[in-house]
Amino acid sequence: MPEVYNISDVYLGLSCGEGFGLNYIEAAACGKPVIVSETNHMANIVKKGKFGFTIKYGDVKSFAKLLEAVLVDEKVLKKMGSAGKKFVNDHFSWQSSVQKLEKIYSEVIPKRN
Repeated sequence: MPEVYNISDVYLGLSCGEGFGLNYIEAAACGKPVIVSETNHMANIVKKGKFGFTIKYGDVKSFAKLLEAVLVDEKVLKKMGSAGKKFVNDHFSWQSSVQKLEKIYSEVIPKRN
C-alpha cells in the first residue's frame, strides 16, 4: 500500500462512518494529508494530529473547494504531511505502543514488595 499512498497527494476518507481505519494512519505515515468526513470515527484522530481536514458528510461543494485549496497549496500539503508522519510515529509506532502497554501493565499489576 505505501506505493499507492506515495503516488497520491491527499488521502480521502469520506464514508459516513466506520471504526478505526488503518488506511488513514498508513496514509499519514506516508506523509499524506487526510480529508475525512466529520461522522467518521477517524475525524477526531485527524483533528488531534492536525494532519488533515474534516468535512460534513455529503457536502460535495465544500469538499470540492477544500480539495482544490489543499491541492494547490504546496505548503499545506507539506505541513499536513509532516504532521501526519510525526503523529503516527508518536502514537502508533512499535516503541510508542510498547510504552503504552507497559504503562497499562504497571497500573493493573500489583507491585511486589
